[in-house]
Amino acid sequence: MSAIRPGTASRLKSAQIQGKSGTACRVTDGAKTGARGRTLGGTTLNTMVCVEDRPITQQGLGGIKNPIRGPKRQIEDKSYFLGLLRGKINEINSEVGNITRQLVEKEEDNAIFVQYEQMAEKLAYEIKELQVIY
Repeated sequence: MSAIRPGTASRLKSAQIQGKSGTACRVTDGAKTGARGRTLGGTTLNTMVCVEDRPITQQGLGGIKNPIRGPKRQIEDKSYFLGLLRGKINEINSEVGNITRQLVEKEEDNAIFVQYEQMAEKLAYEIKELQVIY
């Protein structure tokens, strides 16, 4: 005779062959019992409840739960806030660039307007001179 005990794998195989279910499954009859052992329901259900069929996550038997918050970053550390700050700085820099570009365009338009105004004054003076002569 051997002094070595059989492993759990061989015990599981023998339980499946004999038709025994594991500890994760149990048969319920559906009747609820009261505090004194009386049954509270007249119908019985012989259903097989297997814990193995339930969704198992890393946290346990909770299954799939909806997140309470939503798609928000869970850990807000220094690098997260630095990223937000860099994004805002980039937005400000682009807005400053847009305003500077608009300012240059307005200055060019103003310079052109001054030239047209001077030309209009010269032409108006010439018109007055020609009107006096004729």
